[in-house]
Amino acid sequence: MGDAGAVKDCRPNARETSDGTSSTCALYAFVRKEAVVSSQIEGTQATLVDLFEYEAEKDDRQPLEDVREVCNYLDALKYARGQLKSPKSTSSWSTTRPRA
Repeated sequence: MGDAGAVKDCRPNARETSDGTSSTCALYAFVRKEAVVSSQIEGTQATLVDLFEYEAEKDDRQPLEDVREVCNYLDALKYARGQLKSPKSTSSWSTTRPRA
C-alpha cells in the first residue's frame, strides 16, 4: 500500500532545483500524479488528493478500492526501481544485441 512515511523524503536538505524547490519533493509529487493518471486510464476514480489523504493517515484503515489500485501502481514502481538499482537475479534477456 502507500508509504505513509514517504513524505519524510521531502526534507529541507534535499537537493534544490534551480527554482528553489526540493527535487525529492518534486519527484515525490510527480510520481504520485503519474500513478493517479495511469490508474485513471484503467478506470479508477481516485484523485491525487485521495492518495495524499490516504498516505497522511496515521491509522491502518483500508483505503478505498481505487486508492488501493494507485498504491499498487506505486508499489510496482518502487519494486522496479529497486530491481534496477540492485537486481537480485540475473535476467534472461541481454541489453546488447546478439552479433550476426
